[in-house]
Amino acid sequence: MNWDDTLAEIVKDEGGWQEKIYLDGLIMSSDFPNGTPTVGPGLLLRPGYEVPFQALIVWTDSRFRECIEAYHRFSMIYKISLDSVRRAAIAGMIWNMGFRGVCNFKKMIGALQAENYDLVADEIIDSSVHRKLASLRDQAVFSGMEWWPVRTEIWAVKMKSGEAYEP
Repeated sequence: MNWDDTLAEIVKDEGGWQEKIYLDGLIMSSDFPNGTPTVGPGLLLRPGYEVPFQALIVWTDSRFRECIEAYHRFSMIYKISLDSVRRAAIAGMIWNMGFRGVCNFKKMIGALQAENYDLVADEIIDSSVHRKLASLRDQAVFSGMEWWPVRTEIWAVKMKSGEAYEP
């Protein structure tokens, strides 16, 4: 298995691949007070959507390829060489926020270039993305759901330690 295959597996884990439709409790609306119907790698379903499973596989595979290409582009543009755990964290960020979203983390990128992984972790936690995810999680916990670490916290741990996240 080459790095791109490994990265695709990591991104699948990051995306939380689900073959059955589930309710994403972090995305609620008046139409879906218990969570938005979601399938595959976090693809939101709207009323009336019909998604053949094979189409979902093709769409997901395309997204994986885009994410892998975006990671390679990111590492070339910013001249960053990372170990596999930190590559996985950046790939997860690209999967969730997109290439441009990750490129907006200017201080984090500078810290990556300087190999200051403690500062990289701090910049992830000090982001508006983290504050939003943590707020949604905290609201869900307040409503009775079990506490869980948000993705940004997991990315920060991976960046700081260089080791796989173990809950």
